Amino acid sequence: SQARSSHLLNSSPVVIYTCEPSGNFPATFISGNVKTLMGFEPENFLADPSFWASNIHPEDAPRVFEELGGLFEHGKHTHEYRFRKPDGTYIVIHDDLRLITDDNGSPKEIIGSWADVSELQAAKIKLNRKEAEIIRFGRTVAINEMGTTILHEINTPIQIASSSAYLALNDYEKETATLESMADKLKNIQDALKRVAEVEGHIRKYVSGDRSKLEAIDVNHTLKATEKFLNTSLRERQIRIKFDLQQDLPKAIADVVELEQVLINLINNACEAMQN
Repeated sequence: SQARSSHLLNSSPVVIYTCEPSGNFPATFISGNVKTLMGFEPENFLADPSFWASNIHPEDAPRVFEELGGLFEHGKHTHEYRFRKPDGTYIVIHDDLRLITDDNGSPKEIIGSWADVSELQAAKIKLNRKEAEIIRFGRTVAINEMGTTILHEINTPIQIASSSAYLALNDYEKETATLESMADKLKNIQDALKRVAEVEGHIRKYVSGDRSKLEAIDVNHTLKATEKFLNTSLRERQIRIKFDLQQDLPKAIADVVELEQVLINLINNACEAMQN
């Protein structure tokens, strides 16, 4: 059972780790899937107390260590930074940390999780560039609203994945984990990261830079896809969209990305009007 739990943990797309709450925050445990994520073996981190700190991008390191003060003040902290791989290239890591204290409230250990959000960051950069282009065409409000929605839709599943990873490691360390509980938590992580990939795909589609592409589209399908994209924000606002769709509609000739943006704006405006 222990071996099976370890296998499930190492198969997760999120790396779990623990480290000391002082100095260069040397690692005390790293899940085996760090090799897939960062290209290093767990032993690289465990043998060298400065390994993690020394591989943070020099431009990011001062900010990372300065902001870690918030972990000791609030008990949790999330940040992103560039981390060097063995080939010298960098990936962007989303790092979610939780502070564990002893009975006296003194820092005892840090439990955290790493996720590679490099492609997501690249897509966000493209989105920012697209915003600059759109400003020239008088669409600043639309892209700002979409950007806010996208960031919200991204952050929520990442937080779910990090929380599930924390709970899985906590059960694993206390030896209370069962195959069912580990599988359930890993499924939550997998579903959350799948949601991030869906949002990333939407961003890529929107910021591809292509000119309007007119094609025959199923309007009903586009409506449902838009609702799915906004699912997290709708659920948090306790708003449910009820569809009353005619099933035999002919396909419409339109640009699906532009139509989705119109629908997103309409739905967001309706939600804001209902918020009180």
